[in-house]
Amino acid sequence: EMRRPRGRAFRVDLRQDGWRAGVPIDLRSAKPVSLPSSQAGIVEMATSPDGREWMFNRAHTDTTTFDLYLRTASGTERRLTHFRGDDGGAAWAPDGKSIVFYTSQWSPADADNYDLAVMDLATGALRQLTNGRPADRGPRFSPDGTLVGFLRSYDDAEPAFCTVPWVGGRQPTC
Repeated sequence: EMRRPRGRAFRVDLRQDGWRAGVPIDLRSAKPVSLPSSQAGIVEMATSPDGREWMFNRAHTDTTTFDLYLRTASGTERRLTHFRGDDGGAAWAPDGKSIVFYTSQWSPADADNYDLAVMDLATGALRQLTNGRPADRGPRFSPDGTLVGFLRSYDDAEPAFCTVPWVGGRQPTC
């Protein structure tokens, strides 16, 4: 049982191997919502700051890689990336207007590295945030939205935690 302010409660049934199939409920509005299907090849998913949209990556046949999608509570989906190579690990900016994610868009086809990119969700404008040989993954905005923290790894070395201003303009600090 999950409680909400003012004493309203919502029941969630479990079965041994996970959540019971059913209709998800937005706890803010107490209305049913439509989530992306787990059978659709979704690997990673992040909820928008206002809880009304979801960002996820899914394998796509026309690029044979993972691309990013945005889904609204009404069920409308919009494909955001169409790049050669994988895109994923999306995280929302605190204001919900942009996302940061890893991409191999700017990497050579035979390379195994990822750079970080920032996308304005209203315009689709994309900006490269990091570059180079390391694999930059797991990006997350700081609570005030001024920095992006991420893990940077070279080959088999242990990853280092790094930060970079979300507006770019300087090399990451690790």
